[in-house]
Amino acid sequence: TEEQSIATELVNDVFPISDESLPSMEEIEEKSIVDESIAVRNLTVEEVMPMSEILKG
Repeated sequence: TEEQSIATELVNDVFPISDESLPSMEEIEEKSIVDESIAVRNLTVEEVMPMSEILKG
């Protein structure tokens, strides 16, 4: 219908499908999840082995 084509045009204006230089939201979310898991892992290592113990070893 005409309404659907207008809606599609609006979506294309807001989110240009042809513009692939911008990362998608999924990619951004995945990256932040990876960053968080790395931070958590580093924190866990420090809790198990305090910095002074690592330096002594």
